[in-house]
Amino acid sequence: MHRGKPRSEAILAALLALVVFTVGCQGSDPDAGPAPPPATGEGASPLGQRYTNDEAGFVLDYPEGWTAQEVADQPAVLVALFQRQSAGDGFAENVNVLLEELPAGVTLDEYTSANRANLERAFTNFQVLEEGQQSIGEAPAFWIRYDADQQGQRLSFLQAWLVDGERGFVLSYTGQGEEFDAFRPDAEAIIRSFRLT
Repeated sequence: MHRGKPRSEAILAALLALVVFTVGCQGSDPDAGPAPPPATGEGASPLGQRYTNDEAGFVLDYPEGWTAQEVADQPAVLVALFQRQSAGDGFAENVNVLLEELPAGVTLDEYTSANRANLERAFTNFQVLEEGQQSIGEAPAFWIRYDADQQGQRLSFLQAWLVDGERGFVLSYTGQGEEFDAFRPDAEAIIRSFRLT
């Protein structure tokens, strides 16, 4: 833990990078969160395409119509997946994966408290619409659905985060207007396909 800073401030540099990045899950039951992925054989992708990051130790799947792009200019953002069809209005709905180093011993509850506090500080008109707990890739996770203003736009977000030792992963879906709901099933499928390797 960083000496002199409250634990919640020592956590979450990466999530604030998302606030600047914003280049962003199907749930018929809000309390249930995104459903677990279907069982598949080794190496099979139920969504059609697979992104693998050996260095960070994770894989995720994504459907046709989405493009995965590694992000060089945002150190915390490992990969961004863009919905190609949605880009016609000047904003491509997207899912991204962030990774940050955490102080030793940070629990999911502590990470959740820190993330919530930082989101409330970072965004204007931050409004939580749904939230709950779930598992992603067999790891306990927390998810939140919220709307907020950023750079003069009203955006919708669905995020899930989990703790893996001294690392925090944040999976985030960002959308705008009706297209957020239109592409939410794809985005949720991407998020729930995330697995640590």
